[in-house]
Amino acid sequence: MKYIKFFLYTVWLVLITSSVSFATDITVYSESGYSDNIFMMRIFADIDDDIQGPLVSAGVKLTYPKDKLTNPVAEKNKTTWYLGTSEKTYNYVEPDTDKQGEIVFLLGKLDIVTPDEGVSENRILLAIVTFDRIQGSSLPAQEDFKLMLAKSPPYTNFATSKGVDLDNKITFNSLNSVNTSAVIFLRDSVRALKVMSCLDQDIPARASELDIDNNKKIEMTEALFNLKKGMIK
Repeated sequence: MKYIKFFLYTVWLVLITSSVSFATDITVYSESGYSDNIFMMRIFADIDDDIQGPLVSAGVKLTYPKDKLTNPVAEKNKTTWYLGTSEKTYNYVEPDTDKQGEIVFLLGKLDIVTPDEGVSENRILLAIVTFDRIQGSSLPAQEDFKLMLAKSPPYTNFATSKGVDLDNKITFNSLNSVNTSAVIFLRDSVRALKVMSCLDQDIPARASELDIDNNKKIEMTEALFNLKKGMIK
């Protein structure tokens, strides 16, 4: 355990003190869905692994409309972002929801068996947030949300396995923050079909908070109804 702590500290020290930067292409964006009572947002990153190496850390702050949404439940993607090994992981900082109107996510990937592996490729899930909608409030709009770096310098949010600081190379895109109802229905149908067919997925395999009648069940009839509705609109 002492060796692991020393190893983690050494790697993070190298990352934080590095000032080298190269061309890169990392985009952080969100996708959202809603029902009458629930608003759910998933945050992703498209990561182009170039000469600077894959990511070993990511830090994102989400601001949201506290007059429209409340009671955030934030979950980081622990399957992809972990410290230790895929079989035995070590706990580290959970998403910070203490301040109303913002959530801070600090993510790390350091596998002690393959420390250079990191995280790359497109559509990498960072985190999921589920809110309660405040009764009587309007539906949150795209401009109500903002994605940004979690921490200010000298802290490094996005760093690679080669110790490269990428904080000034990140693009935050919130243009697709809130999907239309047709897209939401279609996404939930695909989600239900994935769950029933046991296919690999980046969405939790559980009853959908966004099903049309709020019965918390995933059924073929409901999935087909939503799929047809999504295709017609």
